Amino acid sequence: MVVATNFGKELKEIFESEKYEEEFIYNADETGLFWRSLPRKPLASGIEKSSSGAKLSEERRTILVCANATGNHRLSLFVLRKSNQPRDLKNVKTLPVIYTSQEKIG
Repeated sequence: MVVATNFGKELKEIFESEKYEEEFIYNADETGLFWRSLPRKPLASGIEKSSSGAKLSEERRTILVCANATGNHRLSLFVLRKSNQPRDLKNVKTLPVIYTSQEKIG
């Protein structure tokens, strides 16, 4: 925790000494989205001890999210999948994301 606190202070000092504006500082983060996946813990009423299960889908999408420090400029979502021309997007003309494919993902 101390290291993180020190890093934050040092980074702030660098930004101030170099006169970087928050508008030009960007952060990007990669996350995984399990497509068509049911919740791992299904809801059951108080009377039921459990609910019927189903096999979890392992269709995964990798998504990159990026925005500047002020939050006023957000880049389009970047979606990475295995297939270049997936069947589920066959009739989709426009997609509000940047889409690309890669043979071997993670």
